[in-house]
Amino acid sequence: MYKVFYVIKSSLILLTVSGFIGCSTPVAVPEPSYPSLSEIAPIPEYTDDGRSWDTNAVCWVGVTDNARWNNIGPPYAQTQLSSEMLPLIREELRNEGYQVRIFENHYMTREKRLSVQRIILCKEFEINKTMVKEGACYDMKLTLSVMNNPEHRQNTQYEVWGRSLVIPGAGKPWAGVYRECIFNLLKMSEFRKALEADVPI
Repeated sequence: MYKVFYVIKSSLILLTVSGFIGCSTPVAVPEPSYPSLSEIAPIPEYTDDGRSWDTNAVCWVGVTDNARWNNIGPPYAQTQLSSEMLPLIREELRNEGYQVRIFENHYMTREKRLSVQRIILCKEFEINKTMVKEGACYDMKLTLSVMNNPEHRQNTQYEVWGRSLVIPGAGKPWAGVYRECIFNLLKMSEFRKALEADVPI
């Protein structure tokens, strides 16, 4: 009799536990719904005007003392801009035919200073990620200025936007993302005009 009672009791316990387990089965969470790339706010468009720009100016690219990177100030911003953005800007300028001087770790003699006609100073870089149906969209804005050397007359501030789409599974290095912004810089006629050595700024 005791064995029969034990079997019944065990069966009831198993049924109760099974009921609880069944109720706690997780419900499938629907996939997040993202807008398509065409539905998010556009950034400024840049087109090459086809002009043959004067590229005789010798340039130097640096970072301002109060630079910012996504609202984070120095020294983080100066380190990020120096390591991530400056090499890309120098490379794009060289690809366009400009001479770009680098003086890091070298004494800045008067002769070296006077060999530069245009000083390009990075002030701020912002980057924001938005998930879209096509992947991850990175919108960027680089703020910089151009100065005439040796007078150091500062021209107006320039802002250039860029957008980079990273498709899932494809991957893209950060330098490839940033380049989408830097590439637009040399499509800005006002920026290119400021780099012409025979144009006062």
